[in-house]
Amino acid sequence: MRLNREIILLAATLLFSGYKTGGSTIATFNTTVGNMELELYDSDKPVTVSNFIKYVTSGRFQNQFIQRWEPNFVIQAGGYYVGSDTNNATDFRTIPIFGTITNEYSLGRNFSNIYGTIAMARQSGNTNSASSQWFLNLTNNAFLDKVDGGFTVFGRITAGTNILNLFIPSPPNAGDLRRVNIPPYFNSYHEPIVLDTLPVTNNVTTFSQVFTNLIYVNISLRRDLGVQIKSIGPNQRQITWNSVAGVTNVVESSSTLAGPWTILSQTVGTGGVMTADDSSSNNARIYRVKLFY
Repeated sequence: MRLNREIILLAATLLFSGYKTGGSTIATFNTTVGNMELELYDSDKPVTVSNFIKYVTSGRFQNQFIQRWEPNFVIQAGGYYVGSDTNNATDFRTIPIFGTITNEYSLGRNFSNIYGTIAMARQSGNTNSASSQWFLNLTNNAFLDKVDGGFTVFGRITAGTNILNLFIPSPPNAGDLRRVNIPPYFNSYHEPIVLDTLPVTNNVTTFSQVFTNLIYVNISLRRDLGVQIKSIGPNQRQITWNSVAGVTNVVESSSTLAGPWTILSQTVGTGGVMTADDSSSNNARIYRVKLFY
């Protein structure tokens, strides 16, 4: 595992026994028009959440923007980002996908496509075709629960509904946003670009103006792993956490925040509860759990 490929999703610093937290990934959507915070359903939709996190931590969602706005229905992203063409001119690019995932609508608890939930977009008529694209429901879209096995809801908004509500009014001249229609074309990389319901922050009259008025979405993650520390004997402590399946889970200890850090456990998570023991005679220990995607 090379250091320059390690991405720390969470560093949970624990200074005393008995510290306990929950177990969900929190995603902060920093957008051009404001921030929203979402709780992801890791336990119920593990493949879907892991797939979403993979796009975030890999950098493939960098410079992504809201590509579709259907007022009183959905906003959608994850399909395109802004990059440079072969002549170093700004252009739209398609986000490269890791592949498709299994539809998890019926796995775990069922979550309906109601206002404020996030779900995976996919090809019409193809249940297991979701890859990188996601959407936020602007209203009660429960009918999506019955389409081709259901559209998988994998999280919900917990803060920032005022930002989501900016997209509820009908365009083109309601609220603070506008919607433009860019005729289908092929960019310089011969990728098909279709952006016919694109939200922007101001009126635009030229193609170049579009890029400075897009609703960009930068996503950051933090993970609450339900970490607990308990004494199991003299100079013996046990760290317990809810592991993340399929990625390397590392538990480290130190006597100071500046380090050095000692690895206590390094293993691929199962998705269940895992433990690591520390037999240091120093009772003033700091522990952190890191995930490497």
